[in-house]
Amino acid sequence: MFKSEMGRRNFIRKMSSAMLGVWTGGLWHAPPSVAKTDKSPTLEYRTLGRTGLKVTTVGMGVMNCSDSAVVLRAFDLGINFFDTAPSYMGGRNEEMVGKTLKGKRDKVFIQTKLGTSDEKRMRDSVERSLRRLQTDYVDILLWPGFHSND
Repeated sequence: MFKSEMGRRNFIRKMSSAMLGVWTGGLWHAPPSVAKTDKSPTLEYRTLGRTGLKVTTVGMGVMNCSDSAVVLRAFDLGINFFDTAPSYMGGRNEEMVGKTLKGKRDKVFIQTKLGTSDEKRMRDSVERSLRRLQTDYVDILLWPGFHSND
């Protein structure tokens, strides 16, 4: 009754018929994804540690993001906390964040990092980050590897 193998031509013919059936059945015009909704999510805000900063409970780690549209979409959805670092994408990440959030600086909190313990290098690193971020301050400056006794 059934052949164990189907030839290439027969396979193409059957697949073409199947695809035509799916297309005419309206399955290609599926409703848009949930991401394309007009409703904005309700975001919670919390005080970040002892900083006094009121940040969204969901922030955006921008480490591997090179598309400013993604950062803008997060901002449009209400995200106000963005994390970057000089080492992310060789500094281009900080540049993208700075360019994207320019003009919105008073509405967002930016966190970046230090990668050294030498005072001169730390100062140079912060100055470079400020230039790339196109701002005169960062809200949170992390120093991985620093341990406080407080």
